[in-house]
Amino acid sequence: LFGSSTLVCARATLFGGGACNNMAQDNSAPAAEPVRDEVLERQVREAQAMQEECPCIEAAVKNYISLQTAKATTGVGKTAGGVSQDTKSLLGCARLFLKALNALELPSAPEWGHLYPQEAEESGSDFMTRLGRYKVVRVLWQQCARAGQKPAKCLGRSVLEVVLPEVEKRIHQADAQQPAGAGCTDEQLGAFLDGFRETLDRSDGAVAAANSDRELVWCESQAAVIAARQQARVAEAKERVEREVIADDFGDQLRAALAASGEELPKSTVQFEELQD
Repeated sequence: LFGSSTLVCARATLFGGGACNNMAQDNSAPAAEPVRDEVLERQVREAQAMQEECPCIEAAVKNYISLQTAKATTGVGKTAGGVSQDTKSLLGCARLFLKALNALELPSAPEWGHLYPQEAEESGSDFMTRLGRYKVVRVLWQQCARAGQKPAKCLGRSVLEVVLPEVEKRIHQADAQQPAGAGCTDEQLGAFLDGFRETLDRSDGAVAAANSDRELVWCESQAAVIAARQQARVAEAKERVEREVIADDFGDQLRAALAASGEELPKSTVQFEELQD
């Protein structure tokens, strides 16, 4: 879907703020100011990185369903939100989510800025960066539409991080009968959205550490991730045994050295007094 011509189109759209009607660059256009040109090039690089992200959103959803189904079937680990799910309900939730995402029409950058304004603890610079990132996402979204492709099949994690709040809003605004028609309940749909959203967490804090689902969802091969985890556990166990052997050897050497010198470890002089009632 995305090739060099798309980058040219993205460059033109980001620079001019409108649709790209000509896939060739206009060399007769006046040179952009250095600062603006630098921002544009950064956005084009960001667009290219988003295009190359794997897996795509749809593949990640399939990974998430596979993981949650395994939890529900084996009873190992907790399903999202602790809500009971089965394959039918998970597939129903996924259909509603992907349908809302692919049908989403993203508003202009100024409109988006009004919908999601600068937060209390967000600097002006960070807000403009976030808005610029949205502008890149919107260009890629429009390219999918022009190519007759579904965004969920072409775009990945970074794009979803930007548009997910709007997708969830559309789902909650939809017909209340939709979940039942898809084979799931409102509670199951809410748990599905909450759990999938948590897999987007990129932080290295305690919350992210507890979310072991993240790697298994946003990967190209779950088998490869599981194999890597198994290798890491084997290596960790080997290191633990080696540390225990070293500690035992050190203890034996210390006792032998003390026995040879005729010395003993000093006795503790700490005394404890019994407290009277």
